[in-house]
Amino acid sequence: MSYRKRVVDGRLLYLGATPDEDFWREQWADERIVKALESARSGNLQIFKSLFPRYLPKEGRILEAGCGMGHIVMALRARGYNCEGVEWSEDTVATIQAHFPELPITQGDVTALEEPDNSFEALISLGVVEHREAGPEPFLTEAYRVLKQDGLMLISVPWFNPLRRWKARLGFYRDSISGLPFYQQAFSESDFVHLLEKEGFEIVEVTGYDPYVGLAAELPGFDLLERLLRKARIYGRIKGRINCSRWAVQNCSHMLMVICRKPSS
Repeated sequence: MSYRKRVVDGRLLYLGATPDEDFWREQWADERIVKALESARSGNLQIFKSLFPRYLPKEGRILEAGCGMGHIVMALRARGYNCEGVEWSEDTVATIQAHFPELPITQGDVTALEEPDNSFEALISLGVVEHREAGPEPFLTEAYRVLKQDGLMLISVPWFNPLRRWKARLGFYRDSISGLPFYQQAFSESDFVHLLEKEGFEIVEVTGYDPYVGLAAELPGFDLLERLLRKARIYGRIKGRINCSRWAVQNCSHMLMVICRKPSS
């Protein structure tokens, strides 16, 4: 889907769709959910295969807050992690429960979890909090509450990365946004880190990921190049090299991942 983009108060806003129940119902058809979960039974963490095992504890509860189709929960459980999920979309959760009733995924609000304080050793949030137009603060407050002391949170948001900031300086992202519904916002590293530190979290690591998607979204004509790569049967190889390139990760990644800790006191 094509979005209008505009830089407002240091954040890159995406407008043109409302991330409500109808939107996610269209994005996550039943057959897509089932296919994703079947694929995850093998423990395939895809782009997170090295990052998650490095930080997630093998003992204790892990929550994916805003788990979408549930494939990360499925993959982590296949690897022996005690992971469960909460998802806002009632239709998505109903589909998961109908086909995979053994998977501990429930419907709920990630800003008002039905869990006591200090419940989880770790919390995962992948591309969730950017959809709140007023900002992610209520989610961060709730995440801090339910994490145990010394608990880790692995949280990602769209990144207002160096490539996008360079484009902004050249005059891009000046689309007319009047009357358009808000979809999401991309954060600079300093902006998002500040929000987490303000909430009380200690930063452990900051990294970008998925630079291929970042380039595909920002470079004119990339869709044509992608079709040529597929025709030449080198798409997978080129995509893998881009996603592993240190320069690309640091400058073009679509998403920003922050690993942070709730202090012991």
